[in-house]
Amino acid sequence: MKEKIFNAVNFPENLRLRKGYQLSGGEQQRAALARILAVDPQLLILDEPFSSQDFDSQENFLSLFKKINEEFGTAIICISHNLGILRKLCMRVLIMQKGEIVEEGSSSEVLVSPRHPYTKYLIKAEEYGLSLEELRQTQKS
Repeated sequence: MKEKIFNAVNFPENLRLRKGYQLSGGEQQRAALARILAVDPQLLILDEPFSSQDFDSQENFLSLFKKINEEFGTAIICISHNLGILRKLCMRVLIMQKGEIVEEGSSSEVLVSPRHPYTKYLIKAEEYGLSLEELRQTQKS
């Protein structure tokens, strides 16, 4: 099982005896993920797991989380402002505004054809298409 976990998180054997400070940030994250998987969790809750990563790192971790979901059957809840990542990772999404769920459904449904004004706002913001007036309006509500 240990070997399966290390392989799943792409943690090579030559790094396994190193101390945490001897690993890069990405290697530290993979080591932490391996430790989590060792207890065979049914659910992983990821809170902004891609926020401080460059595009390549985001794509690597996206593939990693998909692999964990498929190989270990671990359910994943991902809390993120990155709609692009959510499109690729999640089958379902919940959109929250001020702690309230305003829209939910399949990712393709919600992120392609949003119904709620806040979801539309988030998608437009992601595309850098907001006007100053739209920004002000959302800050008021």
